[in-house]
This record gives sequence, C-alpha cells and structure tokens, in this order.
Amino acid sequence: MKILFRIYLVLFLVTPAVAQESVIDIASSYKPELLPSELVNYLSYRVGLTDEASNSLSLKEVLANEDDKSESTVKRKRFWAGSKVDGETYINVILNWVNKDPTKPSMTTSLDFNDKFVLFKMSHPFSKAYLGGYRISWPGTSRSVIFLEGDKRRSFVVAVPKKETETAWAIALCPRHFDEKGNDYEVTEIKDNGYRISDATFSVTGTSSGRFTTVGVDAYARSSVLVSEGISSGYTFEDVARSADPDVSVIYRPKGENKSIQVGDKIKEGVVGGIKVETKLIAPAGQERIMTHESRIQINEVITKEKDTVVIGGINHPVEEGHCVLVTRFDQRVEIMNEPSTGIEYSH
Repeated sequence: MKILFRIYLVLFLVTPAVAQESVIDIASSYKPELLPSELVNYLSYRVGLTDEASNSLSLKEVLANEDDKSESTVKRKRFWAGSKVDGETYINVILNWVNKDPTKPSMTTSLDFNDKFVLFKMSHPFSKAYLGGYRISWPGTSRSVIFLEGDKRRSFVVAVPKKETETAWAIALCPRHFDEKGNDYEVTEIKDNGYRISDATFSVTGTSSGRFTTVGVDAYARSSVLVSEGISSGYTFEDVARSADPDVSVIYRPKGENKSIQVGDKIKEGVVGGIKVETKLIAPAGQERIMTHESRIQINEVITKEKDTVVIGGINHPVEEGHCVLVTRFDQRVEIMNEPSTGIEYSH
C-alpha cells in the first residue's frame, strides 16, 4: 500500500509540470527570420553608415504590398464578405551597454518607434531633464545627425534617415564622445567611447481575431499569438472554434517578465526579436483565408569607413569612423486567400 501511494504521489508531482512545459514551448516556438540583407544594406546607406547603395528594386520587392485588382480578387473578396480577420502587433527594445574598459560604468537605452518619431531614452543623460527621453522626428530631408550627451562620457551620435515607408524604420546609434585629449582652442573630434551592446530585451503587444458568418453551417476559425525567444509566453496563445458562425480572438497577456538576449558576436549577422499573430478561416467547402501580422526589431553592427560630421552649438565637429549599431523595426501584414479545389492561391 505504501508503494502504491508513493507511485501516485510521484505521478501527481511530475505530470502537471510536463504538460505546462509543452504549452510554453509552443507559445514561444516562433523564430523570426533575419531581415533581408538588401533591406539592411539599403537602410545603412540611407542613414549614412555606408556609401554604397544596394539595389533599390530589392527594397521595393521586400516592401511590396500592392492590392490585386484582378477579376479573381474581386470574386474572392465577395465570397469572404461575411468574414472578418484582424490583427495588430507592436515591439520595442531595451539595450544594455558595457564599456571595453571594465572600470567605466554601464548604461541602458531604449527605442520606441512610431510613424511620427522615435523615442530614445538614456539611463544617464547629461541633464535629468531628459530622463523622459528624446523625441527624434523623422526628417523631411535625406537624414539628420544629432549628438546626445550622456553623463560620464556615455554619449551617442544618432543618425536618422528620411522615412520612406510605413513598414520599415531605422536609426543608427554610434557610441561617441568628445576626444579626451581635445582642448578649448580646437574643434574637438567626437570619438568612439568604447561602449558596446551586451544584451537586448524585447517587449511586445499583440491581438488577433476573426469571425465568419456561415448561416448555420459549420466552419473553422483559429487565432494565435506567438513570440520569439526571451519574450514571455502569453497566458493564452490560441483560440479555436469549429462551429456555425465561428468567432475567435486572442490578446497577448504575458505570463512573466521578458528575458534579455545576449548579443555578443551575433550582432554582426543580426539579432532579432518579434511577435507574430495569425488568423485562419476555413469555409465549409475548404476555401481558406489567412491573415498574419508581424513586428520585428533587428540589431546589426555596421562599421563606418569614413568620418561623419555633427553640428554642436553651431560648430561642425568631425565624428570618428568605426563601430555603429543599426536598429531596424520592420512591420509586415500578409493576407492569403486560396481555393484548394482549383489549386489557385492569391496573396496580397
């Protein structure tokens, strides 16, 4: 009797933990792809980090999302007139920096992108008046270059390109400060201050929903929210219905705190975090409508080969070439409607 009791006790303690772990793995199984190198190269050029422009056609192909006005498109939209799919995603990032000289203090920066400006916060700005961050508007010209001074030489030269699309936004962060050997009688060069990103923490929000009016006939609907490594899985990552007039929705609500991702040498290839939501509807006859929304932030190292210039107090200061970081936010919406019976698939 004692042996049986011990067996039951072991099963009771072990089984729930295994089941819970499988759910967490599914919710965090999303692995966002690195952004196309053509896009990264193009944005590096636009922000002034490189002098060689990539093929602009590649950028257009990446960002192409034109609506198909063909007769087939009109017909399939009429078929799905009784349905609705919707989704929204958002992501920002916190970057921790350490110095190559271990005696110097660390620092933290955060980036919050939107269509009007990027909010850049520093943990140790030169003045406490800027603890709330700097609102850096997207320039109307080709690009803007500014110097943001931090306490104890924790400063940046920031370059922002003109916003060309509502899909991809980028900002360059170059850790720089006044040359320690400079004097009051010469224009001081802005030199590399030795800071490098140690780790990154991504934060996200997301919603996904869908419904289909079928007039009493069973259909299928599924909404899901997936997040990448380091981002806390949500309490609910999917909602599924197989019924007449199915209606599903999921809101990302994190279970815990997000974990930092170590950057190191991975920054040379790119470090990326993201969130992806998807809604899938299947009609009684098998036609499918699938909508996905995805937001990613990618961090890339770019080594500049030539000096730049930044205006401080009305004086042009040369900026030393070398290590910079390109931070890109990329949003993507894809909708697919297909007809299995004919093997034809449409996307826009």
